[in-house]
Amino acid sequence: MPLRVGQEVQALPRAHRLIRSILGAVLSLAALPGAAQEGGGQVTLSARSGGFEVTGELLSHDGAWWRLLTDYGVLTLDAAAVACAGEGCPPPELQTLSVSGDAEIGRALLPPLIEGFARSRELEASVERPDRALEVWTLAAADGAALRVSVRYTSTAEGFADMTAELADLVLALRPPDAVEELLIADSGLGDLDRAGRARVLGTDELLPVVAPGSALTSLTVPELAALYSGEIADWGELGLPPGPVRLHLPAPASPAAEAFGRLVMDPSGSALAGTITRHAAGGDVARAVAADPGAIGLVRLGEAGAARALVLLDPCGEPGPGGARPQDGPLAMPVLVYLPARPLPPLARGLAAFLVAPDAEDAIRDAGLHTRRAPDRIPLAAQGLRLARAIDGAGEDVPLEALQDLTRAIEGRDRLTTTFRFDDGTARLDAASWDEVVRLARRIVGGAHDGRTLLLAGFTDAQGPGGRNRRLSGERAETVRRALTGAIEAMGGAPDGPAILAAGFGEAAPLACGDTPWAGRDNRRVEVWTD
Repeated sequence: MPLRVGQEVQALPRAHRLIRSILGAVLSLAALPGAAQEGGGQVTLSARSGGFEVTGELLSHDGAWWRLLTDYGVLTLDAAAVACAGEGCPPPELQTLSVSGDAEIGRALLPPLIEGFARSRELEASVERPDRALEVWTLAAADGAALRVSVRYTSTAEGFADMTAELADLVLALRPPDAVEELLIADSGLGDLDRAGRARVLGTDELLPVVAPGSALTSLTVPELAALYSGEIADWGELGLPPGPVRLHLPAPASPAAEAFGRLVMDPSGSALAGTITRHAAGGDVARAVAADPGAIGLVRLGEAGAARALVLLDPCGEPGPGGARPQDGPLAMPVLVYLPARPLPPLARGLAAFLVAPDAEDAIRDAGLHTRRAPDRIPLAAQGLRLARAIDGAGEDVPLEALQDLTRAIEGRDRLTTTFRFDDGTARLDAASWDEVVRLARRIVGGAHDGRTLLLAGFTDAQGPGGRNRRLSGERAETVRRALTGAIEAMGGAPDGPAILAAGFGEAAPLACGDTPWAGRDNRRVEVWTD
């Protein structure tokens, strides 16, 4: 593109524009003006990965962006993507980043990720541990630049509190912020955490119901799990098993697993926990107690089952969860989220934030015992027979024959991808994990995975409310995903040979999960991706 004198441009080749776009537009690390250092003197800015170099007079540097006067005019360059050489370069400053959040996942996940980032940038890493709840990492570059990363191992709630108090730049969380936390963070001038790009998914933890190896129980529905823990089912005979009292085990009330169990299972059921539950300090203690007692059932996190046996979770119709679901999409999945600030970070800190969700980090995420956000599978239309039969069988006056015909015509000749976007009840607002799916699908499109194809974004609702309203809402959901996806593709540099992206709504037709329960409703409020 020709440049005019005085024109401010982002003069990076495509690969480096991608770095800027992903960190800027997708991660919402906006380039807001900071306290810039005044320039003066000639400098040469070079792409860190090679292939680009420009020389000019340094006008200013605010830690996030370089501005220099060149023969092409005034150029603004991302400090995370380029290195400075020459007498006009300012001396390197100590950059800082603070992280707070879930201690159990954090201790397993953050040290190998920080060390992996240091290796990728050829930084020398050292760490101090003043106490069990704090680590201070120093990552030093050969040119004198350094990043100091302070990690507080706390909890999701304390992480959001630290962000509110501006004691944490990044929050490691096992859930989205609640309404009060969102309000406090917004009132602190830190922006809307529900906005696109404020959260990314590192991996997915999961709650597992476990029993003793010799138990006759092999599977449960989520409503049955809630009934057991509320005391509504107090004897195994009520589930068709040999009779005997049910003995319930859970981690301590303040633990992430217990909190997630309440949020994912008990709260939607509208029931309170029974008063006869044995509590344990850790998930491993739960598993050991359950493994030794054939009349017991417990809840642990992924990787904690030990000698206990995990149960298969079925939907209310007796099927093993929504068809084609990946492990991270299960009813008791807990996405491990990192929440990012709405302000620019220094270059090395931005690099670390990007590395946390890069493909190179997936080995460390798996080693920490989490599901990774793997690429979607393709499910042929022929494998959807049971689901389509359910749709026809369950269709009432709010799902006329024409709606089912529209759906079957739209998906004929296509396969469904296991990528699924989910929404809050009654809204067309994507949840945090779904924004992350937008980014991942956009990356695959920009990378050419769907060149020359057509992607159909098919929106659906649960069965609550009138059919006409649900049809409109499902269309709004599909359009929300289409806009988000095309925006992310453009921010990543575009995909000139990419797929045509269509959006259509089909209301409550073809439910993914059967039954009229809160858990089925969550699965059915979605947008699916179909491809030829």
